[in-house]
Amino acid sequence: MGSPELGVYLTLYDDSQPDGGDSTLGPFDELTVRTARVVGERGDLGRIVAAHGSKGGWLGVQSEPQRSFASGPTPPERSHMRVRAEEADVFLRLFDDAPEQSAAVPELGPFGDVVIGSNDIRADGRTVAVRVSPTASWLLTDLAGAQLQGVPKAVVSLRPAKPATGPTPRWSSGPGIRDGRSLIPTAQHSSAQPDPSPAQPSPSVWVDRVRARSEIYISRPDASKKP
Repeated sequence: MGSPELGVYLTLYDDSQPDGGDSTLGPFDELTVRTARVVGERGDLGRIVAAHGSKGGWLGVQSEPQRSFASGPTPPERSHMRVRAEEADVFLRLFDDAPEQSAAVPELGPFGDVVIGSNDIRADGRTVAVRVSPTASWLLTDLAGAQLQGVPKAVVSLRPAKPATGPTPRWSSGPGIRDGRSLIPTAQHSSAQPDPSPAQPSPSVWVDRVRARSEIYISRPDASKKP
């Protein structure tokens, strides 16, 4: 039996049964997770591999293009998806489809695996981002850096450290967080004190100008003079 191919692999499962779940899909050069669908890319081709269900979970999509949910029983919805890479780690990126008005987020990783639930993203068991509903944007935690905490992003993209096809990764948004265990605090559950804020210049203070008391002169009749 040959060794598994390089790339990222996707498994849908329920949080109540983390060791169970559907069959693993992959390998892919990249997985892109949006609100309604997950697209897996391999080489120059991409296809939808999972879709958002009516109950808020994920539905695995059959690999055959002609297959549809109407042609057979609807597969069960799964609450979580796990992404891992064969013989490599996983890098994670969050961004927006529209021109980004908020701060750009650097590539995060490497991680052993990434789990995306209905309301959170966990990398190696630590929370990277949260959201209030399945249709809301992801809000970054302090795992991405104190300056990015709370920044909203709509799209999640994952790639392997060793690409399945091509010599180098296709995207990178800047220097990544190379060693999360030693360089960044544990998100959400960290007991460490936050990084001290950089020294700020003294704020400007408005001070009322001191007003000298005005002298008031009153003309009085001379008492020594009589009419």
